[in-house]
This record gives sequence, structure tokens and C-alpha cells, in this order.
Amino acid sequence: MNMFGGVLPNSIANLSTSLIQLYLGGNLIYGNISEILENLVNLETLGIDENLFTGVIPTSLGKLQSLQRLWFDKNRLSGEIPRSIGNLTKIVTLNLFDNKLEGGIPTTIADCPRREESNFNNNRVAEIDVEEGNIKIENPNRISADHLQKCLVSVLEIGVACSEESPNERMKMGDVVRELEHIRNAYVGVGIH
Repeated sequence: MNMFGGVLPNSIANLSTSLIQLYLGGNLIYGNISEILENLVNLETLGIDENLFTGVIPTSLGKLQSLQRLWFDKNRLSGEIPRSIGNLTKIVTLNLFDNKLEGGIPTTIADCPRREESNFNNNRVAEIDVEEGNIKIENPNRISADHLQKCLVSVLEIGVACSEESPNERMKMGDVVRELEHIRNAYVGVGIH
């Protein structure tokens, strides 16, 4: 810990495109995470954990194709986890725990082939994973069982409506999309993406 403080300046992007590690963890740096970090194209490690960052995770981080380790834990970040994080195909470690993130964990993150460690605990996110006929719910924030049950029942009702024997009796795809959007909006904390 160095106890550096203040806002992370945009000039940080001028460091060098050959910079491969940037670790600023354990300080008193605050403000938003700048979109300008996307200029550090060869970055393999980005650590800003244990600071006072607020705002959203920039979608531009998905452009850092060399990134292997990302530590944004123990800040005050809010909003949803951007789907562009799934573009980080070399990511091994992804820690976003102890923030104020909401919504769901994007399914694109599961597509990161090298990912070994990820932690989203102590946020307002949940993960619904349907695999081989089993439904697994990761619910780190103890969303009420009643809330989850209503959401799952709504989704399953749509599935049944799409499975009618006669094609004329099946739910139309436009109606399916509208209903799923309605469910997502009604149960935003459950993380349907």
C-alpha cells in the first residue's frame, strides 16, 4: 500500500503501449475508471483493487485483448458487468467482488476459455446457469426464494408455451421476446441476460 490519493488522470494512457502491468491496488484513488485505459493495448495485468473507484466498469476494457488478470475488487463500482468482458479471451483471473454491481453475470464471461478464477461475491448480482437439464442458481445475496421461484416459474411457463404439439398453438417468437424482457425487468436482480 502506497496510500496514493486523488483521481486517476487520463494521462495514464500515455505511459506506453508496451506497458504490460499496471497495479494501483491498496490506495485511496477515487473517481470513475477512464475509458482511456483501452489505449494500453498490451496490458496483461490491471489491478485497481482496494481503492475508492465509483461509476461503471467501462465497456472499452473488452478491447484489451492481452489482459490476463483483472482486479477491480473492493471498490464502489456500480451498474452492470459489461458483456464486453467476455471478449477478454486470455483472462485467467477476474475479481469484481465487494462492489455495488447489479444485474446478472453476463453469459459471455463463461466463454473465456482460460478463465480459472472469478469472484463476484458481495455485489447485487446472481447467476442462473442451465446446464444439462439442471438449473443451478448462484445467489450470493440471498435473493428471496419466493422472488426466484416466481422468476423461474415465469420462464418455464414460456418454455411450455413454446413446446405445444401443434405449431399453431405455440407462442410466437415476438411474444416470447416481449415476455422475457418483461420478466427481466420485473426481476432485474436475478440476472437474466
